[in-house]
Amino acid sequence: MSDQLRVLMYHRIRPPAGPPVCDPATISAAPADFEWQLRWVSTHYRAVSMEEALYAVRERRPLPRRAIVLTFDDGCRDFAEFAWPILRRHRMPATLFVPTAFPGRHDLPFWWDRLALATLSTRRMNLHVEACGTLRLQNDEARRSSLRRLQGLLKTMAEDEAMCLVDRVCRDLGQSDVPPSDVLTWPELRELARDGVTVGAHTRTHPRLTHVTFDVARDEIRGSYDDLRRELGTVAPVFSYPFGYHNDRVVDEVRNAGFELAVTCRSGINRFRDDDTLRLRRTNVTRRTTRGIFAARLTAPGAWADRWRNRALDESAADRTLVSRELDRSGRREPKVAYIMSRFPKLTETFVFNEMRTAAALGAAVELYPLLRTRQRVRHAEVAEWMTRAHFEPFLSPRILAAHAHFLRHQPAAYGRALVDVLRHTWGSPNFFFGAVAYFPKAVRFAYDMRRRGITHVHAHFATHPTLAAFIVNRLTGIPFSFTAHGSDLHVDRRMLGVKVEAAAFCVGISAYNKEVIVNECGEHLRNKVQVIYCGVDPDFFAPAGAARADGPFQMVCVGSLEEVKGHRFLIEACAVLRDRGLQFQCHLVGEGPLLKAVVAQINGLGLTDHVVMHGARSRDAVARLLSSADAAVLASHPTPDGRREGIPVALMEAMASGLPVVSTAISGIPELIESGTTGVLVPSGDATALADALLQLAGDAALRERLGRAARRRVIEDFNLAANTAQLLRRFQGGGARGVPATAVRAISAQQPM
Repeated sequence: MSDQLRVLMYHRIRPPAGPPVCDPATISAAPADFEWQLRWVSTHYRAVSMEEALYAVRERRPLPRRAIVLTFDDGCRDFAEFAWPILRRHRMPATLFVPTAFPGRHDLPFWWDRLALATLSTRRMNLHVEACGTLRLQNDEARRSSLRRLQGLLKTMAEDEAMCLVDRVCRDLGQSDVPPSDVLTWPELRELARDGVTVGAHTRTHPRLTHVTFDVARDEIRGSYDDLRRELGTVAPVFSYPFGYHNDRVVDEVRNAGFELAVTCRSGINRFRDDDTLRLRRTNVTRRTTRGIFAARLTAPGAWADRWRNRALDESAADRTLVSRELDRSGRREPKVAYIMSRFPKLTETFVFNEMRTAAALGAAVELYPLLRTRQRVRHAEVAEWMTRAHFEPFLSPRILAAHAHFLRHQPAAYGRALVDVLRHTWGSPNFFFGAVAYFPKAVRFAYDMRRRGITHVHAHFATHPTLAAFIVNRLTGIPFSFTAHGSDLHVDRRMLGVKVEAAAFCVGISAYNKEVIVNECGEHLRNKVQVIYCGVDPDFFAPAGAARADGPFQMVCVGSLEEVKGHRFLIEACAVLRDRGLQFQCHLVGEGPLLKAVVAQINGLGLTDHVVMHGARSRDAVARLLSSADAAVLASHPTPDGRREGIPVALMEAMASGLPVVSTAISGIPELIESGTTGVLVPSGDATALADALLQLAGDAALRERLGRAARRRVIEDFNLAANTAQLLRRFQGGGARGVPATAVRAISAQQPM
């Protein structure tokens, strides 16, 4: 006698030939293979009914040695046509789990069958799906791959949204008629029950119980039990979780409904002394389960190996316990987002860090995957917590090799296609190609880890290596991804940009100017995939000083890394002009960078050491204090010879939120933030004299500074508010709508010719 119980999980038993009537992945075995499996079970194990297992649980009695239960999910007609006759010949008991809304409803097919038939039979060559990217449908292999991507996406979405997407995709693929359902009718189920089949509950409509509201989950669980008792009379209190999705709250409701045994999709052998009888493990049988593998998986070492091999799925089932708290009353859940960024922590990319923190504060579960770890002398105070949360990976490690071995074993075709695509599309650019070679190993590890953690969306910042990593994750896991294109990452080398936009669920331009650059590069057909979502700042943190500044020299602040694109040389030349015109001023430069020596040399050469103060890198708190004591902010952004351009500098937003008038240059997306004469002053880039004229005008007119500063703050609050814009991005992660290009952006780019 024993306390161990093995449970086999089957779906359909069908011959390999014949017209397609279902998703091929749901076929567990052909009749001949199924018969061999039963012969093996009858020789080496003791098949018991679910009622015998229930008796052992209720009476706390041991089970027969090597006890095994055979279960079949979904109640399809092929069970009666093929499986049950074979089971009867071998005198094997079986349990059939039925979603009780389907019997007798020929107009109600399973969504996965409907989607599979539409995808595998379509004549379309490709299809764009908003949250999944462009699906390739040119041949059978491409259609199967696209089907897997769609199914993976649908299993991350709220139930109602997923079903709407199924309807839309099937319609777009040309499926005119809904294929008939082949679930057994109630009379057929009654006949099977009289013949000895145990019929168990499988909910009513087969939803993922962790992806619907609790009220819906409760009705599905209890309603299925009521349906069975109404139609069949006395039934065993046994239950099967659709797709295996369950969490503590769902399990509690299954218990409260009166069920005593419930099966999951987790792998392994059950021990009644230790395991929860409402979370029983099963061994899943598929067409890839050869005879040798079948025999091995039922042994204790084989079951242990099976459990270890599928540990990522088991851990993600535990993650679904966390997902349940994210469901609101409408059934929508907050996304579980993985952010990929180039370096962390990096002071000059604080805007990415702030977006992540805000997304987490708004309810999203956020995981951070930096490509590189940096060590900086100055850090924001909030960074310490995120350093412990960040998933840093070296370029190569045993963990990385294990992830590659996993994908090579289980998804060799997807792994090979991802590697070939990455190398082929980056070839010709040393930066992109060698970057791809360097980052591919850890991106594969990211993919493995994200799938294990139940990530629902990946978002990368910068269109270069971080987006490439997100592309690799998508190719290996089907998790939808998006990316934000900022400045120089977009304007210097756009290699593979079109491929990334095609594959992404959507991409974000931080300005309407950037959107036009992307569309011109990638094609007008992708315009709707490119969204304009501005970066933002916290107007409560960056706020005007409470008291008026004391008299003294005109104080202006320039916050920006010491790089050529920031135009410091023009600002310093403008400072020399201001000095020569007799203005008493101080210019505060905040930032570090490769041009530090050149900037210091220029200051010294022009004799400006009494007028220009070098602060180096400063924390956000220190920058806010400096802005609160200033009269104006300035940034002389200028395109570089190699094509580098600003996006919309966040430093200008911080100054404007602080109520300062700003002076900058009319390039790329800056005019979308600053309307010259209304929220600041714009001058031609590279014109030190025009820059000096604008600053001199502000220095001599306090009323003008006050008017521009108030309007600047209003502008930031309305369109560059960090919380509002991050919330808009989260809606995109959930598949919600996004606003169009702001009217101010349209006006700003109308006079510019994008590159």
